[in-house]
Amino acid sequence: MPTKTYDLYAFDNLAASVRTQVLDRERDVNVGDEWWSAATVESWQATLEGQGYRSTKILFSGFGSQGDGACFEATLDLALWLRTHRHAGKYCGLGRTVDEVTITIRQAGHYYHERSMEVAGSYDGGDDRVAQELDEVERLIDADATAISRHIYRDLQDRYLALTDDAAVAETLRANDVLFHQDGCRAHS
Repeated sequence: MPTKTYDLYAFDNLAASVRTQVLDRERDVNVGDEWWSAATVESWQATLEGQGYRSTKILFSGFGSQGDGACFEATLDLALWLRTHRHAGKYCGLGRTVDEVTITIRQAGHYYHERSMEVAGSYDGGDDRVAQELDEVERLIDADATAISRHIYRDLQDRYLALTDDAAVAETLRANDVLFHQDGCRAHS
């Protein structure tokens, strides 16, 4: 049986022009799975929990297309949200009836961005003043969730860009002892 022998090269031993091609081709080597975003998502879930957002689910798409962004779904611990956002004194009627109020944030539509969330509140009591306060607080929650979603997306984008820059891609190729043919194609064992 005939045998073929190939010369294989570590990333740093490739010609400079070939290394550039390899970097472009391997750009997503660090972001091919969901693990890369897990730490950022978990950090934001903990932050949101501390602000009164419960059972959060962070959704995002990116980076570089129209419609990309981040949003989240959650139920609200209204008493905690009012306290942490310094609104408890202004909305004391609502604060006294938190057990009768449910507020949820849900993703709506086909895209994930700061404007793809709906805030929905329900109040089981009959006090018109509380219902009016709930309407005002829903608008405040919507504005807060929109701002938070922008921050989440920015943090995810920063992490993504850090993992896809030339230095990070090259380091991964080196650390994993990836070998290439002279033309820059990955060698397969």
